[in-house]
Amino acid sequence: MPYIDLPETDGQPPLCLYFRRFAGPAAAPQLVLLHELGGTLESWIPFAERLSDRYDVYAFDQRCAGRSEHTGHPFTLWDLARDAVRFADAAGIRGRFALMGLAMGAVTAAHVAARHGDRLWALILCDGTPSIDEKSSSYLLNRAGKVRADGMRVVAETSYRNAFKNMFGLEDPGAWGQYRERFTCNAPISYALHSEALAKFRLDDDDFARISAPTLVLTGEHDFIWPPETGAALAARIGGARFETVQNAAHFPPLQRPDTMADRVLPFLRHLENEES
Repeated sequence: MPYIDLPETDGQPPLCLYFRRFAGPAAAPQLVLLHELGGTLESWIPFAERLSDRYDVYAFDQRCAGRSEHTGHPFTLWDLARDAVRFADAAGIRGRFALMGLAMGAVTAAHVAARHGDRLWALILCDGTPSIDEKSSSYLLNRAGKVRADGMRVVAETSYRNAFKNMFGLEDPGAWGQYRERFTCNAPISYALHSEALAKFRLDDDDFARISAPTLVLTGEHDFIWPPETGAALAARIGGARFETVQNAAHFPPLQRPDTMADRVLPFLRHLENEES
């Protein structure tokens, strides 16, 4: 079934999440994917299909996103991080799994690693950031107010242009040709709640110090929102993290350049598997 119920636990409400499993070989290591602000698991499909020959891959629409349950109640990134662990438990993932996040999903994945690191054997942060400054926080809160008042269309074109900046005129795979339409069809209140959660994001030195999973940080070379220097700063906050840029990609490399991303991620994960064997 494409839906999974998360029971109420640790003060977190019950949730119904929409998910997709890209089944790998028997006993394959498991990888969970967290999508971006305004996105859905569909942003992962081209990339996930390329990894399922070796890994058991799970992607889900986070709370108040896509086809998952929309509650209307405020939440924090720590809540979303707990949802990721709850999802793994409900999906039958026992023990440790690899976790990969994209953009806001990368920020959420860092929260998972800071508080639930015992569940992870690998962490991949794609086009994330170590912090939100006052200007960015105000921008996010202003956008949240706009969509609450006037709907998603008032911000959709700008968001699309920023996320795909410097890629227009390059080959346009069909997988990301519909991104703008999916973004526009977000529930405005739900998008606002995600934006407000991201605007309040703060990880301190102790949080980063608790991240112990081997970490790969990737950033698209054309990322206009959180450019490569931001990704490098994120990697610098995490002990032993490796940083790489992704050529010919902007803010969403797994969607924009899935083959290149697979070529970066697979060797990283295989190396960790070999170390543990």
